[in-house]
Amino acid sequence: GTRMQPTNKVVALMGMGARGTAVVIDEKQAVKSLNLRCPYLNLIDTENTVEGIQAIPTQGDDAPVTCEANNVFIPAPWMRNAVLNEIDLCPFRLILATRLSNRKIYSRFL
Repeated sequence: GTRMQPTNKVVALMGMGARGTAVVIDEKQAVKSLNLRCPYLNLIDTENTVEGIQAIPTQGDDAPVTCEANNVFIPAPWMRNAVLNEIDLCPFRLILATRLSNRKIYSRFL
């Protein structure tokens, strides 16, 4: 390819603003379908602590598929902010932070 007509047309930024680094994304892998076996949302939604989320049992390979998705996930701005504002990158803390941000946003509409 050339600069005007590159062969790789899907890129993303790692980071934000002037410090963001452009990375080339494998387009075929990005849109590849995934069948996920994750806890049902009602189990996650009842927990208000990191320890409670950690205690939710994991799904085995023989469990039913609970979510069909792609490899790429673009979070809503409030979810992105919740993740970026977390100091601890513990995945359970990030789940709790994004769930609380969703609850805060959606409570405006109820």
